[in-house]
Amino acid sequence: MYNKFRAVTIILVIVELILPIVGFLWLKDVVRNKELRSTGTMMIFGRKEIESKKLFLGASGFVVFVTLLFCCYAWLSS
Repeated sequence: MYNKFRAVTIILVIVELILPIVGFLWLKDVVRNKELRSTGTMMIFGRKEIESKKLFLGASGFVVFVTLLFCCYAWLSS
């Protein structure tokens, strides 16, 4: 049974199933947390408090950076 989990495709399938579940659980926590909506701040890892706008802009910037990185690599390699 252990040999089945050594394949890369099985590991990727497990990650593809778990990440959306974790995302939906986090989204449910954000929607139900009234304190977050009233103050506009969010706790990260239960310790550091950060503004929701800064968190959104930082995550969006990271996604744009990775997308541009892949596009530039594809453009330069062709």
